Amino acid sequence: MVVGQSGLGKSTFIDVLLKKKLGNGQIIRDSTLQIQEIQGIINQNDLTLNIKFIDTPGFKHQYSLRSWLKLLCGYIKNQFKSYQQRQNQQYESKEKFQQLSQQEFDERVHVCFYFFSGPRIQTEDLQALKKISGLVNVIPILAKGDSYTKNEIIQLKQQFNDMINHYHIDLFKCQCNNNFQEKSQFGPTLPYVIISSVEQFQVGNLLIYGRKFPWGICDIFNPQHSDLIILYKSLIGHYCLELIKLTDFLYNNYVQKEKQKLKLKQQSEYWLVNLISYLFNR
Repeated sequence: MVVGQSGLGKSTFIDVLLKKKLGNGQIIRDSTLQIQEIQGIINQNDLTLNIKFIDTPGFKHQYSLRSWLKLLCGYIKNQFKSYQQRQNQQYESKEKFQQLSQQEFDERVHVCFYFFSGPRIQTEDLQALKKISGLVNVIPILAKGDSYTKNEIIQLKQQFNDMINHYHIDLFKCQCNNNFQEKSQFGPTLPYVIISSVEQFQVGNLLIYGRKFPWGICDIFNPQHSDLIILYKSLIGHYCLELIKLTDFLYNNYVQKEKQKLKLKQQSEYWLVNLISYLFNR
């Protein structure tokens, strides 16, 4: 799932990862007005990953923060409910168990890329991160990375991490054991610095995707310009299993909270029935 304010390149980010709509000339993306599910396949070495991206409308232009969060959280919870229903159906009969247990489909949202921009971290972003991170693994993205100097990015990262720690916001931290050593030139801490573009340019004998400026071209896949390739390799090569495991935790936590809410509701209704019965029988 990709979320954040309008105009930060969220839809273009999906196009880039799925290698869609890449070509010559400037392409202007219309704003996303409703939640859209986009199926795709990513091939990396010997791995084929069937993936579903969820593109979402940005807040401020189309939605207030409150209604936007209600929309996103409602979608994530509905995916939990669909998953729970399918899990329960497995045990209705042997036939259903054989049929459903062989399916490799998991409708839950495993990761949320949260897009934000500078020059400072906004209160709305912190409120949204706090709310969403209780339901899904969140990876923060500093959008339009070509708008900042390296020093500005380092300062923004420091400010972001200070505020995340201060407000106790629990973001995704991969604990995978791997030998992946490629690091961002902008420092090891989150967020990832991303440039999103589907424009193609000829540089020498190479065709690259990037953004053109009077002083040169930003290559979106060059780790000196953007963290996109680092995020891509991490997501496909190392984060997948970790994200699924942590989604299991978040899902079970959600189910337990729903059971507790149902129990409290039943207790409240039982108390009300007894009170009414007592008053009428006096």
